[in-house]
Amino acid sequence: MRPAERAASVDVAALVGIPGAGSRALLAIYVVTIVTLALTAGGEPMRSWSGWLALVLSVATAVIVVSGRMHPLPQVRTIVVVAATTLSSIVLPLELDARSGNGYATWHILAGTLVLLAMAVRGRIGAAWAGFSLMAAATVVWTVTDGAGVLTGLLMVAHEAVALLAGTLFAVGLGRIVRPLAELHRLDAEHAAATAAAQESIDERTVQRQRLEGPVRDAINEIASGESPSEAARASYRSLEGALRDSIRGRMLSVAPLTTSVREARLRGVDVSLLDDSGLKHSEGVEPARDALVRRVAELIDDVRVGAVTVRLTADGAQLVAAVVIGDPDGSMRRALVSAPASRAAIVPGQAASGVRGGRGP
Repeated sequence: MRPAERAASVDVAALVGIPGAGSRALLAIYVVTIVTLALTAGGEPMRSWSGWLALVLSVATAVIVVSGRMHPLPQVRTIVVVAATTLSSIVLPLELDARSGNGYATWHILAGTLVLLAMAVRGRIGAAWAGFSLMAAATVVWTVTDGAGVLTGLLMVAHEAVALLAGTLFAVGLGRIVRPLAELHRLDAEHAAATAAAQESIDERTVQRQRLEGPVRDAINEIASGESPSEAARASYRSLEGALRDSIRGRMLSVAPLTTSVREARLRGVDVSLLDDSGLKHSEGVEPARDALVRRVAELIDDVRVGAVTVRLTADGAQLVAAVVIGDPDGSMRRALVSAPASRAAIVPGQAASGVRGGRGP
């Protein structure tokens, strides 16, 4: 990429509304103007195939340049535009005499220059000037061949060269002005994201602290009293310890009625582990699916009287999936897969089974 193109590497076209309603309006004005010039002042070429071919190419290249959102203009489109503007400059003069005053009969030069100017704004400054050089060369060859001389050809393209230069300076200058602003906007966005993440972490710690302060304080006061705890108190402490682990390792699962079922199971002596591997947050719009899933998992845990239960939550496809493993005292294990549909906007796409499937393993 040339230095001027690097300076205009910011999407200047987007800043000036290409593509958009404004660019479509400019395209309509361009088409009306060029068609009017061609039909009213086109002269002899518009009574043959060469003039109509040049007119079709002029309109088609304009449509190509102002359509699409990629920046810079895709290379294939760029090549097509350069080739089409050059071809127009070759075929249209076939029916003109360079030694006579042609006036607006050379409208194709203006049309090609306007298209190339738009291409420069789309980030193809080098290609725009290459296309203009080919147009100018074709024009000079025509005037020399017709005996009008080099100067006549250069004068025909002089005004258009100034217009293309102005457009190039506009694209480069605006790009240099906007690039620091774009970088500042990026840094502001990164800072806002970092600040939001930090605040979210602080809020989460606050919620966790508030959730644990009450029961933990009561347990600590009982232990600090020096009295020998009863078996029921010991079971309560073990249940509280498990609840503390759940709030950290199984955060999405630490909601009623599952928390109630887990607490009662632990008081019965069942070893329960809740693991959240979903990577989701409560605020991500999955609460309905999560609530439906924990109700069904709670029913499974309510039926367990002895042994151990491990519940692992994952996000799979458009579903939340809980793998439940129940270990019996005899060493055998039962497995169940519980799933609930959730919004695809909240969960990474994939595949998952649905419903509740159970099985027994060794």
